[in-house]
Amino acid sequence: SIYIKNFGGLKNFRLDLKQGLNVIYGDNEAGKTTVMSFIRMMFYGTSGKSSDISKNPRKKYAPWDGSPMSGFIEFQHNGINYRLEREFKSSNISDTITLWNLDNGTNESMSCKYDAGERFMGMGADAFEKSVFIGGVSSVIKGTDKDDELSKKLMNYSLSGDETVS
Repeated sequence: SIYIKNFGGLKNFRLDLKQGLNVIYGDNEAGKTTVMSFIRMMFYGTSGKSSDISKNPRKKYAPWDGSPMSGFIEFQHNGINYRLEREFKSSNISDTITLWNLDNGTNESMSCKYDAGERFMGMGADAFEKSVFIGGVSSVIKGTDKDDELSKKLMNYSLSGDETVS
């Protein structure tokens, strides 16, 4: 499940997902891209360095009332239930991130504040955006070359049956 306390135009928004493939759809300006951006930023963060609002999600999705962007995602990985909480600040390093193991109630440490996507999905942000998080056709093919992470994994899998074997 996803809970967005404040992110873009969404406040106190909850979305319960089902096991397997979930398709987020709706009318224009209903918040689909905002939800997708929230998911991506929860797991991978974002640099937030650009002063251009269209290129800086931290500025683009900052609530107009000045309240902090925050929320959580509850998910299962390898049979363990987790809650990833994040309050977005000016950068990945300054974000407040907490990972809870919901099965035993403990707070788990992460080796790096923005490695949740790598840890739980086994891929970097670029491969995530080209496979799991598809916001449009252009996101799948932009910057694709034989040396990008997704292309390497697909090539390895097609040749050996294992994405990790080159």
